[in-house]
Amino acid sequence: LPSRVSSSTYIENAVLLIPFLSISIVNGIYNRVGVFVLQYFGSVSEAGLYIGAAKFVLPCVFILFAFSNSLTQTFSSDKLPLFNWKFALLCISPAFFIYICLNFIVPIIFTNFFFGKYDGSISILRILSLYVLIVFSYGLFSSYLIVNGHQKKILKVNICSLIMIVFLSLYLVPRFSALGLAYAFISVEICIALFYFITIAKMGLKPTLFFIFPSLYALVYCAVSIYPS
Repeated sequence: LPSRVSSSTYIENAVLLIPFLSISIVNGIYNRVGVFVLQYFGSVSEAGLYIGAAKFVLPCVFILFAFSNSLTQTFSSDKLPLFNWKFALLCISPAFFIYICLNFIVPIIFTNFFFGKYDGSISILRILSLYVLIVFSYGLFSSYLIVNGHQKKILKVNICSLIMIVFLSLYLVPRFSALGLAYAFISVEICIALFYFITIAKMGLKPTLFFIFPSLYALVYCAVSIYPS
């Protein structure tokens, strides 16, 4: 009897892990598929420029994870979180600081310490740095959904995001090369942020509109920067 109970428990725990594992797998493909498209339609050097810029942006997500973990405990309590303007300011302020550093300090590092190796990545970096603003604005929404058992919703979002990044990459990369992949990535992230905002609003948590300002800023920035092209 004890062995049966332990086996049953093991199977139940394994089943519970399937959504998390699926999210990780889809998210991993999502983060890499665009580079494959870039290598196919562009060149290895263009892919290198994109990866060079991404190396300075994507690690910032670990700061988000640490920040989110410090607030996740409040999501598991009976009291509903207040996604008001103060909370939005708390989330977006560190993202804005990182964004400023990526746009003004990192390019200086590129120019003076890497002897021109990453100079071609600067324009790509300026677009990808918008990711920090966007992901900080919806990251805690995602954490709230996970803590409250909405993993299937997140998995659906990840699958839709994967499909979108493939189609946008196929359209934009042949036209704008590595910069096109950056535009595609940010466009999908804007859609993700808006989806999470609407989802949280439908749950009756009344998130402030401050949470969508980073996405609107990113949309305008990309539109202005791509227009001359």
